[in-house]
Amino acid sequence: MATNGNSQVGPDVCVVGAGVVGLVATKNLLEQGLNVTTFERHDHIGGTWHVSDNGEQTTALEQT
Repeated sequence: MATNGNSQVGPDVCVVGAGVVGLVATKNLLEQGLNVTTFERHDHIGGTWHVSDNGEQTTALEQT
């Protein structure tokens, strides 16, 4: 629980995964005033819908 002096601000929340649902969850929790940390195993966000632009085409492919 995060504290501000002697008063509690709100719980710390961990979101695992920065795909579409993880990003929406993070946004909603932040809007509620919670302390949020989001973890992602890849070097990019977006999960299955990560967009890759190689110069010739832009694609959204499932990451494996």
